[in-house]
Amino acid sequence: MHAGRERRYIEKLNMNTEISGFPGLSGCIIEVFRNTETTYVRKITRDMIYAPRLKKQAQKQREFFLKNSLPYLLIPEIIREDEGYDYYSFEMPYYRSKNYIEFFQNATRSDIDSIVNKLIEFVEYNLAESSPTEITKEKLLDKYYDVQKKTSENSIIDIEVKEDIFRQSDSIFSVLEDSMSIPVGYCHGDLTFSNILFNKDKKEIVLLDWLDTFIETPLQDIVKLRQDSKYYWSLNLYQSSFDRTKMLLVMEYVDKKIDTYFAKHSFYNDYYRVFQLLNFLRILPYAKKESTVSFLKKSIEAIISDQ
Repeated sequence: MHAGRERRYIEKLNMNTEISGFPGLSGCIIEVFRNTETTYVRKITRDMIYAPRLKKQAQKQREFFLKNSLPYLLIPEIIREDEGYDYYSFEMPYYRSKNYIEFFQNATRSDIDSIVNKLIEFVEYNLAESSPTEITKEKLLDKYYDVQKKTSENSIIDIEVKEDIFRQSDSIFSVLEDSMSIPVGYCHGDLTFSNILFNKDKKEIVLLDWLDTFIETPLQDIVKLRQDSKYYWSLNLYQSSFDRTKMLLVMEYVDKKIDTYFAKHSFYNDYYRVFQLLNFLRILPYAKKESTVSFLKKSIEAIISDQ
C-alpha cells in the first residue's frame, strides 16, 4: 500500500529543492506539501543503492525524537514512510524557521551565545549517554582505504590531485596509535549548520538530516560543527546572497567558543584532527564540481598543516 495512492494533496509548495537553502550531495529530493490540516516535508530517493541508508536516517531520527528531553530542541517526527520498487521516502512536519545564515546575519552576540550553548549542551547530552570505547587503528584505516578507493573512481578529480591529497594524508594516518579511546554511543552524524533551523522567537532549534556514521561518537558532531565554523563548508554551498564578511566574523567567534569549550575533553584534544581529516576525505568521492574539489583540497591541506 503506497502513501501516494492513499492521500490527495491540496498543494505542492516546492519540488526538488532543499528547504533550508543548501543543496545536498546525496541526490535526495525534498518536497513540501500543504493539505487542509498541515504543511509537511517529504524526503525521497530513487537511488535504490542509497535507499537503505536513507531508511537508517529515518530510524535514527525516530529514535532521537522519542528520547529527546531537551526543551529547546525540536526533532521532526517521522509521520509516514513509503517505498516501492524504485523509491523510498519518509514524511515529517514542516517548521517555519530560519536557516543559519538568515539567523546569524541578524543575531546579537547574546543570540549567538545562546545557540552555541544549546549545541554544546546537545553534544554533552550525547556524551553523557556514551561510553569510552577503544577504537583500533585498523577501523580508521579500513575507512581511510575505502575512501581512497572510492575517490579513485571519481573522474572529476585529477589523478595528480588525488595522489597529492592522499600522499599528504598518509603522513597523519601512518602514525595512528594502535588504539584510541573515544566516547561511543549517540550523535546526530551530520551536525553542520545547514542541517539546523532556528526559531529566534521561541528560542528553539530544529535538527534535520540525521545520518548514520561508521562510528557513532559525539566527536563526529563536534567535527561537523567545525566543518562549518572553521572551514566554512556550508557558506560555500549557500546559493543566495549574504554578507560574507559578517558571516566570517560570526563563524570565527563561534569556532573559538566551540574549540575552547571542548578542549577540556582529552578525546577531543587527542583525536579531533584525524577525525576532521577523515571527515573531509569522506566527502571527496561525492564531489561533483571542480570548485568543490578545490575547496576540499584546501581544507585537507589546512588540517594536515595545523599542528
